[in-house]
Amino acid sequence: MTELTHGRKETLVDMRSLGATGLKRNGGYIREEYLPQLTGTRAADLYQEMGDTDPVCGGILYAIDILARGVGWRVEPASGRAEDREAADFLETCMYDMQTSWIDTISEVLGFIRFGHSVHEIVYKRRGGPSEARWLRSKYADGRIGWRDLPIRSANTIVRWVFDPAGNLEAVVQQAPPTYAETIIPMDRCILFRKSVQKGSPEGQSIFRPAYRSYWLKKNIENIESIGVERDLAGLPCMWVPQSILSDSATAEEKAILARIEAIGKGIRRDEQECLIMPLAYDDQGHSMYDVKLLSSGGTRQFNTSEIVQRYDHRIAMSALADFLLMGQNSSSTGSFAMHQDKTGMFGRALNAYLDGVSETLDGAVAKLFELNTFDISEHPRIVHDNIEQIDVEKMGRYIQSLSAAGMPIFPNPTIEKFLYEVAGIPRPPDGEAAVSVSQRVAEPEGMRGELREIVDPADAGCEPQQGSPDLDALTLAALGA
Repeated sequence: MTELTHGRKETLVDMRSLGATGLKRNGGYIREEYLPQLTGTRAADLYQEMGDTDPVCGGILYAIDILARGVGWRVEPASGRAEDREAADFLETCMYDMQTSWIDTISEVLGFIRFGHSVHEIVYKRRGGPSEARWLRSKYADGRIGWRDLPIRSANTIVRWVFDPAGNLEAVVQQAPPTYAETIIPMDRCILFRKSVQKGSPEGQSIFRPAYRSYWLKKNIENIESIGVERDLAGLPCMWVPQSILSDSATAEEKAILARIEAIGKGIRRDEQECLIMPLAYDDQGHSMYDVKLLSSGGTRQFNTSEIVQRYDHRIAMSALADFLLMGQNSSSTGSFAMHQDKTGMFGRALNAYLDGVSETLDGAVAKLFELNTFDISEHPRIVHDNIEQIDVEKMGRYIQSLSAAGMPIFPNPTIEKFLYEVAGIPRPPDGEAAVSVSQRVAEPEGMRGELREIVDPADAGCEPQQGSPDLDALTLAALGA
């Protein structure tokens, strides 16, 4: 459909959103999860329990945290213009001028991997230099608006979400201790990090969601196993009492005695306080009316609970691409070095993808920051991270050698040389210091020969002059010997 506007035809486009994502929500509560114990704050508490009490889940989270803490973060300017470089420098100063260090902030942000989402409020400050108030202090006194902090609003305090009529997320409602009063935080003041975005759900999905069933079964089997071990060590208590106590016509006193004996049987433990007091009473035939025996079970068990627990451990780790943590733990989890490299590499790439998501989500907060400050830029800088996987220097060397042999000009190239210095962990020569590269020595042999002639006289060095080019190796060795 077209219409005339100022004498020219323009196409009219229907820009309405007609459909919906299909997210199940009601009154600000997300209803996508079919297990009630995995909804809302109950889910956050359960995922907290999994990470805090299960060794495999805790190992996964520790591996993620310790690897992420080793990743460097930097700011990339939008271009090489002086204004863009100035904006990038300003953003970098904001990153490292917060109440919480940047590396601890990223560690908190990665909580979205455990809980599915992580909400961080954006708190600003005017950079006015030193201040008596700790939360207003700044290393800079330029009067610009910077980040005071990006504090987390923990998942187990987020009670519901606020949507507009079109289904867009507008705010988050928090109930946090010690007051537990409802606080509405607009999304303009928040950064929402999510592990996954399914149907646009603000809650995302925890990395432990696929492992929940294995965790629940393993937890219960371990509890049963512990009870079984205790009962096998102490024995199964078997209590003998008079038949009258067990009859329906038992008196109140007899029922009280029975209840007491039941409590004694349930409480039998082999520990430092073990003690049992029973009445000494006989019937008319001289038989003991009360007795206790511990029945021990003989033979082996039909099921090996250790193998069952190991199976669930493997499934939990596998659901997070972290089964390399279990390699070598038992005979069934061995593998070659190449397999271990593949598994760790896949885990590293997955974590890289999470950090990429963090970098993209931070772009929104960076844009808001530059809206509050005046910079002559068309595009704001970006916060990016280094690669989490370490580059194999030996493979890199062979790769460069192959490229050079194929005729690709590599050196001299300051950008490539800087990258290689950083990858190998070799300190760079100070700026301005003369550093002759291998390529220069190869490309300018005549100049080098002339330099050696000035350093060493072949006759003084005891070397016979030869026709044509001098023997550079002989001259060099003679110079060193001299």
